[in-house]
Amino acid sequence: MGCLNISWSGAGLTLAWPQAYTGFVVQARTNLIWGDWQEVPSPTPYLSNGQWWLGLPPPSEAGSVFYRLAK
Repeated sequence: MGCLNISWSGAGLTLAWPQAYTGFVVQARTNLIWGDWQEVPSPTPYLSNGQWWLGLPPPSEAGSVFYRLAK
């Protein structure tokens, strides 16, 4: 089983996951109890060095954002 790696810099978030997870999408939500997971529509992930990469800007609202991979 693979994992979604998340790193933070001043420019935003970088998400990475193994190449074997082709066809998976990144989903996000701000509350783990209420609401639905929403697909992160853009930018499109790119493949490099055997991993999928996705750069996201910092969250625009205060609070937590949770991410997952889904197929």
